[in-house]
Amino acid sequence: MPNYTLRTLKLSILEAMAREQERPTHKVNLLGRPGQPGNLERHLGCVFDSSTRAQALRAMDRLQHDGLVTPTYADLVAPESWLVLTESGHAALRRRAMDPLDEALVAISPHLMEMRDGAWSAVASSEADALRQAAHSARELIDQTLKISAPDEQVKVASWYQPDSGSQNGVTRRHRLRFIMEQHRHIHSESELRIAEKACELVHTIGQRLLALSHSREVLTRADVYDAMLAAEITFRRVLVPHNADGERK
Repeated sequence: MPNYTLRTLKLSILEAMAREQERPTHKVNLLGRPGQPGNLERHLGCVFDSSTRAQALRAMDRLQHDGLVTPTYADLVAPESWLVLTESGHAALRRRAMDPLDEALVAISPHLMEMRDGAWSAVASSEADALRQAAHSARELIDQTLKISAPDEQVKVASWYQPDSGSQNGVTRRHRLRFIMEQHRHIHSESELRIAEKACELVHTIGQRLLALSHSREVLTRADVYDAMLAAEITFRRVLVPHNADGERK
């Protein structure tokens, strides 16, 4: 049984539904049941075990929560079971971006989104050395996102920039995160700047932890790598993903 990430399942659900060409899709027909494979399994060319089917259901619930699919409410017997893609769902499928962080990473460089997905795939994989690969990929995602989003020459002309004597070129991870937050979230208040500074500290800690995990001779646990990936994503959502008027991530 292949190891599918939540993102892979979400994308595959959108693809399977798009094949219906605007016809409503019944949730059970899509996700299937034991002994009765659904359209999603046929699309992926596999038969789900119970845990993967449960993961697919979580992916579907997330798509509905994010407004990428919606019930038609037209059926009198099961009004919430017949689903169609929304305009946002079609747009997400075209961009291959499943959430706001995907979109933010794609805007910086498409390969960053692929790195994110690859890291989560490695976390889910049962292959030998997959966890070390996941830890390495997560660290690379942090490093490359910061360097691409906040080049040295741009950080150094920021009005607040002061060279750090402890850094070889004067630019630190803290500098880069502050620059990125100002570019992507247009921070102006002192309170938000303090949050940015805390995010810098958090990413520094995450980076050190990921480095330790990727080079450690000790056996890595899935929980260690999962927590590291989750913390990295929380950090990037803080600095890359804007808020709406209610304070939620857009």
